[in-house]
Amino acid sequence: TRPFSVVEVTPPRLTIVADRIVTKEVPIIPHWGGALNPDYELIHNATAPANATIRGPQQLLTHFDQVDTRPLALTTTIPSVLSGPTDLVLPNEVELLHPESNKAVARFTFGLKTKDITLTVPVEVNAHTPLKARIKPSTVKLTVRAPVPLVREKKLSDKIAAQLTLGSDLEPGRHDLLYRIKAPEGVYLLSSSPERITVTLQ
Repeated sequence: TRPFSVVEVTPPRLTIVADRIVTKEVPIIPHWGGALNPDYELIHNATAPANATIRGPQQLLTHFDQVDTRPLALTTTIPSVLSGPTDLVLPNEVELLHPESNKAVARFTFGLKTKDITLTVPVEVNAHTPLKARIKPSTVKLTVRAPVPLVREKKLSDKIAAQLTLGSDLEPGRHDLLYRIKAPEGVYLLSSSPERITVTLQ
């Protein structure tokens, strides 16, 4: 004989919602943390492997588009490369299809911030001819991409020049010649005007 009996169950009916378990391949997004020198910025990042295959409820994975890593900590304020293994971070109910692959190698590349500026610089003539030379124009306008610390010095134009070489084989008369740009390391030419210098030899 049972010592008790069921008189009433509340609620009288239960609703069970079941969701399919599916797998999905998503990119791994690396993260870093720490104090970075304000003149530097992140240039590139990557992970190995680049993707992870995850498993979980279909309704949850429908809106799950990436797997994040735990942040790698900077050990210096002026880094060039930060690299190392780190854990993958997953929410509850989501797991890796291959649990043994719960780490990724993250790699970050940092570099100096740059700024595009336009300068007017002199034309430096390197003559290998006994002929008298007249050049026009005597300055050129350059647009360059330079590291922020160099731009901040406000004397970048003193460190850049348009160098024009006059060869010994040039004959008297008018010549439209190309020039080359002399600039500090890390400075890149984007455009120049004019592209040629007019030289009159006599």
